[in-house]
Amino acid sequence: MEQLLKQAEAGDADAMYALGRAYQFAKIGEKPDYEKAFYWYGKAAQLRHIEAMASYADALTLGRGCKKDSEMAHVWYQEAYELGRAKKRG
Repeated sequence: MEQLLKQAEAGDADAMYALGRAYQFAKIGEKPDYEKAFYWYGKAAQLRHIEAMASYADALTLGRGCKKDSEMAHVWYQEAYELGRAKKRG
């Protein structure tokens, strides 16, 4: 996990997303850490990582690791959808 953390801190969006998943699904520690998962999903989402954008929106929808915010969740879901469509079109 140290290497993954170094990559994430260096700006690697895939590593940030992987850290978010690791914290969400308790691959780091004994139980999920939703606040850290939300943090890393957010960092990756800001770098336009589609899966992280959707996971960030999921967290906002559920209030997992953050305050529940349905409006902001909708914005992130829409962003992920639009980015996915643009990538699909090539």
